[in-house]
Amino acid sequence: MRARTLAEPTTGGPTVRTDTPHGDGLVLRPWAERDLPQLVLIFDHPEMAHRLPVASPFDRTAAEAYLAKASASRERLYLAVTGPDDLALGEVMLNLVTGGIGYAVGPPYRGRRLAARALRLVTAYADSIPGLPSTYLEIEADNAGSIATARAIGYRPAGGEPVVVHEGRRRLVLHRWERGGAVTPRTRS
Repeated sequence: MRARTLAEPTTGGPTVRTDTPHGDGLVLRPWAERDLPQLVLIFDHPEMAHRLPVASPFDRTAAEAYLAKASASRERLYLAVTGPDDLALGEVMLNLVTGGIGYAVGPPYRGRRLAARALRLVTAYADSIPGLPSTYLEIEADNAGSIATARAIGYRPAGGEPVVVHEGRRRLVLHRWERGGAVTPRTRS
């Protein structure tokens, strides 16, 4: 199984740039087979199962299926959030058709501003892709951590009616967050 590189074109969306977003001590890169144990560590947690459409329990089989889905996707770019040691600590996802961004940091790695730094990087990256719509986030009203991350990067509630999504037995009420202006990535490594 091979992870898709950033250079491969998408179908029906903009062409993705070939460089890997990096800065502020992070590198965003495609998931790889070597990340399977980290995928389990990141996603096998009740809070992750509550907030994200991932299997629970999230075991090696679930990680392999997730990697296959991420590698095969042509509409979404799934990127591991890694530090200088290349260890995957979380994920950012960019929808190459709509401009939607999602992010998650594994519970053991929280408290380091990883989500904010990764969101800043992927937002600036998205801004540089010709033809990609303006980025946005969809956040549940009770997700204080995600709201703090969004605010830190300059996203604000867009107003309007929330989007209601049914995932299994769970009903998600997602509020749209947008930003005003470009986000510049930090350059320190």
